Amino acid sequence: MLGYLLLALLGVGAAGGLLFGLDDNNDNGASTPDTPGDGPDDNETLQGTDGSDLLQGAIGDDILEGGNGDDRLIGLGGNDQVSGDAGEDHVSGDDGDDILAGGAGDDGIYGGSGGDIALGGAGNDDIWGGSNADLLIGGEGADTMNGSSGDDVLIGTQTDLADSSVGDFTASLDSNAATDPAQAFLTSLGLSGTGADGDAGDHMNGGTGDDQMLLGSEDSAIGGDGADSFTLGDWIQDGRAAEITDYDPTEDQIAFTYEGDTAPELTVTDDGTGNAVISADGQIIATVNGAADTITADDVAMLQYTQNNATGDALEGSDTSDNLAGTEGADIINGQGGGDLIQSYAGNDILRGNDGDDAISAGEGDDRAFGNEGDDAMIGGAGNDFLRGGADGDAIIDGTGADTIHGDTGDDVIISSGYLDEAAMFDEAMGQAMTATDINVAYLATLNAANLDFSQDTDQQGDMVFGGTGDDAIVAGLNDTVSGGSGADTIGVSDALAAGDGPAAVTDFEPGEDTLVYSIGAQAQAPLISVAYSPGATATSGDATVLANGNPVIVVQGVGTSFTASDVTLTQRSA
Repeated sequence: MLGYLLLALLGVGAAGGLLFGLDDNNDNGASTPDTPGDGPDDNETLQGTDGSDLLQGAIGDDILEGGNGDDRLIGLGGNDQVSGDAGEDHVSGDDGDDILAGGAGDDGIYGGSGGDIALGGAGNDDIWGGSNADLLIGGEGADTMNGSSGDDVLIGTQTDLADSSVGDFTASLDSNAATDPAQAFLTSLGLSGTGADGDAGDHMNGGTGDDQMLLGSEDSAIGGDGADSFTLGDWIQDGRAAEITDYDPTEDQIAFTYEGDTAPELTVTDDGTGNAVISADGQIIATVNGAADTITADDVAMLQYTQNNATGDALEGSDTSDNLAGTEGADIINGQGGGDLIQSYAGNDILRGNDGDDAISAGEGDDRAFGNEGDDAMIGGAGNDFLRGGADGDAIIDGTGADTIHGDTGDDVIISSGYLDEAAMFDEAMGQAMTATDINVAYLATLNAANLDFSQDTDQQGDMVFGGTGDDAIVAGLNDTVSGGSGADTIGVSDALAAGDGPAAVTDFEPGEDTLVYSIGAQAQAPLISVAYSPGATATSGDATVLANGNPVIVVQGVGTSFTASDVTLTQRSA
């Protein structure tokens, strides 16, 4: 463990002290024992000196304060509160959900395992979140923030919380009835205002996971793996644009936040080298590297920095089951724990279910929706949506538009073709205060009832569908491209594909493991199923096109002539 390694390697200055399970409240560098009965299993309060101290907690919920000097503070186990105070400090939370503050000076802050909150303070700090979902706030100075693994929140712009002590931050959380990073992000920031972020530029790297990054003047951000969101704002100063280096239009979301009643005019231009330049009322806000051909102004979500209005909401759930309804604007909604019912309407929204079995309806607009943990039900609605189920077995319907769908892990049901009155289902649930569990059960029962009306599939824009790991059931529509991923997948198309329609395609069909299904209506006669092969196809290479009465319905890529009509299963719907 990092704490024990540091004990072996670090020296302690002559004017400092080594504190383990001790309580030192004087300034002479001496360490005095705790009261009888205290020890390494207790909740320790350790106070450093004006020298360079090494303070180590125990397995309880400890409070460590370094004081002046270049200190080394290690929380070890428990949910600790660790402050470096003045000096160039090394602050480590180690295990547990810790709150860490570097204070003034160029500090190194390391969250370790658990969901940690780290505050850089003044100085050029190096901040690492570690595993799980962490909140990292840089503060003054040119800071480097690394989320590492987990769904992290990284804040580069100057906020009211940026230079807080652990005590101040804890009080702010208490006053907002919040105890988790995302709630602090939405309710406690105290954004700096129009053109007011005069802080030095920070560097942020989200790492793995679906991260949220708030960029200030001259900040640079790497999202890393996962579906990340980059939030810009009118706090960015003229001539000090931010930089986003790895925007992926199929996964990531960029938002622009503004104060006041009038939204600025947002434009996206090419800088001549392939980079996209985002401007607000003519002022360059950010450069998105390599994205000139992949992002337009319509892809940037506009968020007004007020609550409960038609231009967008920031809504946060609790650890229990919540019903969260957005607005006609661009919303950011986080369900957190419990089985949440999340519904947005128009606008380019960012929706996250997080823990629990959630039900999510994205509505109109180009939305980003993430089920995260649990057996989630998700509906894309109109627009070019990005839908990601996450862990466990999810049910996902895309709606209209050119959507990108990831089932991820678990045995997922993905419908990129077909029709359900999903909007009415969610409206009824909201009106009756149903829970996400209620709607999930009804939703999955509907999918399993074999009564989808495929005649309503007139969306020809084409979706990208990735099943991920698990034994997935995927129904493809017009011009869709399907990758089942690992596992024994069932991939279906229907007689909604008429002559002249673009056939679907499957990229990774494994004969003998995967199943290809062609579905016809209850009263329809069975068609003649045949297969045509691409020029030069061999037994193990080339594409096979499945035809129903001569009409191409799906292209099975790379299977060669060994794939025949007998590999297609014909089914008849009940309605």
